[in-house]
Amino acid sequence: MGAHIIMKWRLSIAAAAALIALGGAAKAGILASAPGEAGPAQVGAAVVCRLFNAGSSSVTVSSREIWSSFLTAKVAISHDECTRALGAQKFCQYFMSPADRATYACRAVISGVEEDVRGTMLIFSSSGQLLLSLPMTK
Repeated sequence: MGAHIIMKWRLSIAAAAALIALGGAAKAGILASAPGEAGPAQVGAAVVCRLFNAGSSSVTVSSREIWSSFLTAKVAISHDECTRALGAQKFCQYFMSPADRATYACRAVISGVEEDVRGTMLIFSSSGQLLLSLPMTK
């Protein structure tokens, strides 16, 4: 009887491992930047979250967010190019114009082969000068 229980246990472990292996490629992942603030020049400029799909198949960016430390909440995105599937070797971006000197962070939820998606949070001045660049990581 003990051997039968051990065999069932081994089969359960093998089945779980197979499900994990098969489901590995099509999963959701989160990319997020560290919080960043670029001083008074960022007010009225742009906080931009850029994504690049370095993979060979399309992915879906199911959630796109920019967070503000001033509001301690998500802020309204004023422009969003990431609403459709992000094709292989393609870019998309979403951004907003900060009304204050808060700290901001980008967050995106990727479905597909997200290991191949990279992201960057950029803060620009109103004259287009890059003030801050932070990677979005898992």
